[in-house]
Amino acid sequence: MFRFDRPAVLVAPGTGIAPMRAFLHQREYLRSSSTHPAMAPVVAFFGFRHRTGDFLYAHELAELVHANEPVSLQLDDTSQREGSGTEVTDPEAPARGNSKWPSSHAEGPSHWPAVSGGLWIYTAFSRDGSGAGVVGCAGAAQGKEYVQTCIAREGKTVWQLLQNGGIVYIAGAAGAMPQDVVAAIGAVAREHGGLEEEQVEEWLLQLRAARRLQIECW
Repeated sequence: MFRFDRPAVLVAPGTGIAPMRAFLHQREYLRSSSTHPAMAPVVAFFGFRHRTGDFLYAHELAELVHANEPVSLQLDDTSQREGSGTEVTDPEAPARGNSKWPSSHAEGPSHWPAVSGGLWIYTAFSRDGSGAGVVGCAGAAQGKEYVQTCIAREGKTVWQLLQNGGIVYIAGAAGAMPQDVVAAIGAVAREHGGLEEEQVEEWLLQLRAARRLQIECW
């Protein structure tokens, strides 16, 4: 079940984009509603074989990115202090320690919950050179890439999202992909969280138990 009050990391190679697209459109509907103005940030990693022909809903996704600029919120003193770069504690987060949010929009999701919204999409193309697939979606460096490579490159942001109660959603073809993506998330915890291998395994189990690592593959 999707949640919109927590930061989200979406990972979807190929046909896995279908449920993620539904998530983004429902989020956009709620975001634009006066009854649900505050939204947690979302970072998405979408993978395709070829930029031309396989990059489904490219322009639609770009429009969603452009519509989701972060918005400053009116907060009480405590919330303002939490969003100003100090550590934010999430009692439900099983990750080791706490971490600060990126300091600017250019670096990634900004100071949630002091700032609402924001959508960042990163694309990977496994059969041809990468690059900006469409305006508004961040492309990868030149060369064949998979979503795991993008996750590693944006590891600092992914770790910060998860440290603040973020949820990972993985969708797409069954087989090696889900395990490879989970391994990439584990590698992020090792590099940016300083966790040892045994701690990473326990951390991933805790994410699953808390339904903060959800996998829907077929």
